[in-house]
Amino acid sequence: MQPWSKLWLLLWPLALLLAGWSLSQLPFAGIVHSIHSLSGYNWLSWLALNLLILLLASLRWQALARALGVELPLHQLVQVRQAGSAINFLTPGPQFGGEPLQVLWLHRVFKLPLQQAVLVLGLDRFCETTINMLTLLTLVLLLGFTSFATQNWLHVALLLLASLAAIVAAATLILMQPRWLTARFRSIATRFHLHPQQSRIEHHWQHGGEALRQAFRHGQRLLWRALLLSLLLWAALMSELVLLLHLLELSLSPNAFILMLVSMRLSMLLPLPGGIGPVEAALVWSFRLLHLPATAALGMIALTRLRDVVVLGFGLACLWRLQRLGK
Repeated sequence: MQPWSKLWLLLWPLALLLAGWSLSQLPFAGIVHSIHSLSGYNWLSWLALNLLILLLASLRWQALARALGVELPLHQLVQVRQAGSAINFLTPGPQFGGEPLQVLWLHRVFKLPLQQAVLVLGLDRFCETTINMLTLLTLVLLLGFTSFATQNWLHVALLLLASLAAIVAAATLILMQPRWLTARFRSIATRFHLHPQQSRIEHHWQHGGEALRQAFRHGQRLLWRALLLSLLLWAALMSELVLLLHLLELSLSPNAFILMLVSMRLSMLLPLPGGIGPVEAALVWSFRLLHLPATAALGMIALTRLRDVVVLGFGLACLWRLQRLGK
């Protein structure tokens, strides 16, 4: 049996165990009630909006891959992204977790050189994380000019700003000073007597930095397209929240809408599988602060988790498909 197959024999029971635990924490009674309360038009609108979100994320990844000179079919990127998202949902910290497997799929299933697979994924994650942090920072700063302004939001803004600065500084260092980083790596390798193959790692590091610089020099049109797709993705995420509020027959002011959106998105950054617990707490807190009915909060939680169940099922199907392709 190949090592790849042995790895999957270990991963599938763990994935199913984590999926079972995650699903057991979801409000199935509320989800069943929500299913019966949705009309056919509601279902189609919600499904179309979520498909648009998945498509925009994959289109952005495709644009960034093209900026690096890599051409990948969109349907394959959708599979890799959603399979990785399923792993992210099941692991602590739903923003990360499936990336090593995504690199493995790009390398083993779609025959990208390992270094290229890391670059393609790394640039997409950098773009996504940076845009998310910047958008959240902007929304938190906007809250500072509303009736919801408190000292706590200032602390959140400072944390987001520090995280964003660290990400940008690291990216700038990789782009502008790859030789300095290589020298530091060589010094560490010599000090700790690392594997003699370190010269290959240094070569890949320098080549990767050069590939990124070429993308920023000659792939600017594609990078701008990726930025536009990121903004459209955020617009689609906001539209989904508007739709969910409409299904619950709730109308919020712009300030109240920003408060609910920020509280939900920030809660997803906490290190718990699927954000189970923090998301519910954030919704209950924001509904209470906005003096909205508690039953509406339960309805929002049920609808949100209903979407998560469907997306998780799709991601696990992509995971199974990629496992079969990798044999």
